[in-house]
Amino acid sequence: MTIRPDRYRNAIVPHIYVDVASDGIAFYKRVFGAVELFRMARPNGKILNAEISIEGSVIMIGDPSFGSDFNYDFHVTLDPKVTPAEYNYRNKAEMEAATGHPVKMEGQEHGLSVFFQLDDDIFHTYSAYARGCESLKDAYRLLDTTPYGRQQDFEESPAGWPQKPTYG
Repeated sequence: MTIRPDRYRNAIVPHIYVDVASDGIAFYKRVFGAVELFRMARPNGKILNAEISIEGSVIMIGDPSFGSDFNYDFHVTLDPKVTPAEYNYRNKAEMEAATGHPVKMEGQEHGLSVFFQLDDDIFHTYSAYARGCESLKDAYRLLDTTPYGRQQDFEESPAGWPQKPTYG
């Protein structure tokens, strides 16, 4: 049995990284009425991790992972001095050849990645970038990208996979 705090009532807790997380938090407060639950700041003032709640759902938000190469591996931090720039499965030459594409191939871009842990193994099961993230605006669509899916009553899941509670 997994024990988690009540504020994590959803099986999926989104993590959002933006260039100035404090501005992002202020935006979510102003536009969506978010409530800040927790903030852990680095000595330089950058936010390592903060939790906000919007209508009872928790969202984690922070500044990019300075000192970590995860964003480079995931191809959402684009800095050709660190690694060849690639975004949305295209290299720099392919992106430059695509007309009307707004990616500057430097700085931060957005993306979504789903990971699945089974015992000690972690699997990267899904990635989306640019407009590929648009279809994931609600929890059902996000659940559809995960290995367990929505776990609706009519779905047949392998033995040992969660059968309840349902999300559909």
